[in-house]
Amino acid sequence: MERAVAWISEAGAEAPPRVVARVTEVLRALPSAERSIADALLDAASHLLDEVLAERVRGAAREVALDLLAADACVTWAFEAEPTEVGARAEAAMARLAAIRN
Repeated sequence: MERAVAWISEAGAEAPPRVVARVTEVLRALPSAERSIADALLDAASHLLDEVLAERVRGAAREVALDLLAADACVTWAFEAEPTEVGARAEAAMARLAAIRN
């Protein structure tokens, strides 16, 4: 995950600092495993969307705006980090994100 953290510290230089901080926090909290930067970011996006949906169910939709923005940033950065496999990665990301249930 540290490779992904290092990557977003450069790529996310123009992103809102709170979004970068939230993504970094989530990346560091996820189980450490050897994976690509894009996969680590998609893992973070999935985690964040799970959190957003859980909060929505509890009625705290306004409080999850940062997590929603951070999830969006993760998906965007995943494609920027490894642009050579966009087609296959897009299909896998759509299937993965569609599987998230509240």
